[in-house]
Amino acid sequence: MINNDTGTTDSRKTKTRFVSKISSDKTSAALSIYPADHVPFKITATELKKILKEQGVVYGVKLVVLEELSKALFLSGEEIKDRVVALGVAPVSGQDARMEIVVNTIVKSVGKEKKDGTMDYRRKESIIKVKKGQIIAYYHEETNGLDGIGVDGKPIKTKPGKKLNVRTTNVSFFENESVFRADMDGQLSVKKNNLAVYNVRSIGGDVDFETGCVDFPGTVTISGSVLPDFYVKARGDVFVNGTISDAVVESGGTLKVREGIGGSGKSLITASDDILTGYIQNSNVTSNTSIHIKKVVYSSTVKANNIITVEGMVLGGNIVAGREIIIKDVGTEIGIHTCIEVGVKIMYKEKVEQIEEEINFCNINIEKIERFIGEKICNLPDEFVEQIYKENAPELIRINNVRKKLIAQKEELQLQKQEALQKYVSNEPVCVRIRGAVQPGTKIIVKGKPFILEEEMKYVKFYYDKDEDTVKWASL
Repeated sequence: MINNDTGTTDSRKTKTRFVSKISSDKTSAALSIYPADHVPFKITATELKKILKEQGVVYGVKLVVLEELSKALFLSGEEIKDRVVALGVAPVSGQDARMEIVVNTIVKSVGKEKKDGTMDYRRKESIIKVKKGQIIAYYHEETNGLDGIGVDGKPIKTKPGKKLNVRTTNVSFFENESVFRADMDGQLSVKKNNLAVYNVRSIGGDVDFETGCVDFPGTVTISGSVLPDFYVKARGDVFVNGTISDAVVESGGTLKVREGIGGSGKSLITASDDILTGYIQNSNVTSNTSIHIKKVVYSSTVKANNIITVEGMVLGGNIVAGREIIIKDVGTEIGIHTCIEVGVKIMYKEKVEQIEEEINFCNINIEKIERFIGEKICNLPDEFVEQIYKENAPELIRINNVRKKLIAQKEELQLQKQEALQKYVSNEPVCVRIRGAVQPGTKIIVKGKPFILEEEMKYVKFYYDKDEDTVKWASL
């Protein structure tokens, strides 16, 4: 508020005070009047308007209100407080540019009707289909808005709307119509400001010798299973009605496996979006977002950048998530090694693991060379090696140069490892929630800090205490 305080020039009202208050947004002004000795006096609406002008209120003055105040002061000497006497024009903010999606993106089908009239719930309609040339969305440009006018007579600037950058795949924008149309028949994907149409490949049975391996630029639907030693690679979503067993599956979107993922340890599964499956056994599964398992996880490595949820039990293996892990039961009394880790960025975790493998490779070969030619030769200058070992010197120097390169490579890798470790731990609040029981011997790691259970615990949450730099727990 801007307060202004003045008296009148009339000798009868010398002590009368007129105080105007202008709101912080300059769109209104209120007037308070304190008559001298609470004695009625005469003052016109024109005089009141002049007083307001002297105090900076020049626009939107309500003469009707001033007339009412004039009459009230003439009839009574009572104080008048914070009476709104002027209204400006508030600015109208511009609207941000937006897309108006005109395709129904909510899939409601629960299955496909069979010839006998019953429902096959295994064949749910799970994709949004569009035709070539079909309108997907209208584009509404941003507006500039309208400036306002303050009671002080000055303009109040508005905020213009923001532009919208829309990224498209197989979708074209027609500027004269302000519409986005599909370039092809296929599956529509709408994610934030991204519009994409992917063509869909449907496989009526298993991925096997009849179909061969699948490498497809869109979405893949499989009514059967993905059999051992085959792979499925898709830029869009992948839907598997059966199982994935000892196979490689790479999804550029969501991966849904109705039954589960298993095998003898050769299944390698990755998805850019969520993974939903019945169970995971002896497999390596990674999602850039979240993973939801309806039953159990057994002796597997499961990693997600956001959240991992297991409605059943985790028995052995490693469960790693960036933000949160929610599990019913963990471990067994026989002590199968189980590690639950939260609060790490998996891309940097994988980078650290890769670098550690390369460092280990360097160490192994450095040790081999040192055993082969001896530490004494390794530490000799090349000219001494030439003098002592004569005709064998060139080969010894060559092998030692390989060792030196491996040492330099190892030092560079150690620097890269330190850089990756600095980005390894998440700065967000994270936790592990156990909704059932967690058995002794289970290792819980939160933001790189380990906690090994010595006794069974139930209905518990593990979290990182920043002040004490340790893992703590609390009852759910």
